[in-house]
Amino acid sequence: MLPYLKTSREVVIIAAVAENGVIGNQGRIPWWDDVELRREDMRHFRKLTLGKSVIMGYSTFQSLGKLLPDRLNIILSRKEGLYIPGASVCSDLDSALFVGHTFHPEVCVIGGGELYREALSHATRLEITEIQGRYQGDVFFPSYKNTGEWGEVVRQPQEGFAFVTYMPRNPNV
Repeated sequence: MLPYLKTSREVVIIAAVAENGVIGNQGRIPWWDDVELRREDMRHFRKLTLGKSVIMGYSTFQSLGKLLPDRLNIILSRKEGLYIPGASVCSDLDSALFVGHTFHPEVCVIGGGELYREALSHATRLEITEIQGRYQGDVFFPSYKNTGEWGEVVRQPQEGFAFVTYMPRNPNV
């Protein structure tokens, strides 16, 4: 754990993940043609992130097409000199977490796949929308279910998906 993080600070990974681990395909979310699922997932996402710091990779930012309102938007990019009006741009996760925690005790990591892999070791909670079905994709969420490191603590079943909260089984490691 990073030295500046205290127990009152959280790193929450938020993702929608299909049964086969897919989170994206060619810059799109494969199941977003399902209007009801998209509406419910976005409502849940908004509730989890509003008023907090959100960290996203540059590709995720591009796929959104805009900054998320009422949040501190932190964009991770290796492009030197990148300036995005209204956002903080960081070149590495540690810097992004530092910036996010400077303003909010809870920082939300919202994608994409490479960032999720790197942030998983820093995470204090996972908020996963588990999508029923297998989808074709080119971006995958890192393995977490069968590692023994995460335990399910809350499941809210919906039609075709579930909102699931996972916590570390041993948070002191």
